[in-house]
Amino acid sequence: MTTVATGLTSAQRDLIGFLIDEALRDPVELERRWLNAAAFVRDRAKSGQLVLLREWTQTTVITRNGDVLVVDTEEGAPDRPATQAERYLALFHSIRQFPELLSLLPPRPAGASDCPDCLGTGLHREVLSNPVLRSVSCRCGGAGWISLPGSGADAE
Repeated sequence: MTTVATGLTSAQRDLIGFLIDEALRDPVELERRWLNAAAFVRDRAKSGQLVLLREWTQTTVITRNGDVLVVDTEEGAPDRPATQAERYLALFHSIRQFPELLSLLPPRPAGASDCPDCLGTGLHREVLSNPVLRSVSCRCGGAGWISLPGSGADAE
């Protein structure tokens, strides 16, 4: 399995574990964070996984040891390791439910460029004229930057 980062600290793993345990013991906090998805998030917590991002056909989770997995919620395919792009997207979006996870966000690589779709804001420009689209992800996953091939900051 692929981990979030080779340098995941024991404190970051403890934080992930705390948030998983919180999903099991505090239904009020779980409901506040997830609203109508609370039961699904609780079920994943029972499996030792913290839901980072729920999408139409898949959910991205992080395990207690920092493995980021994609759960197929449509076809029932086995869980698989997230690609780097999926990890970035899930981590940047997870900050909405879990601002505590800010330390897990990847730093902007030296060779990265501002995302041309959001101009470095992390929100696609179309959202500014149509707030209904706020949950639509920019191709940068909310980072505000993209890695260009050959820049030394390549994403998968």
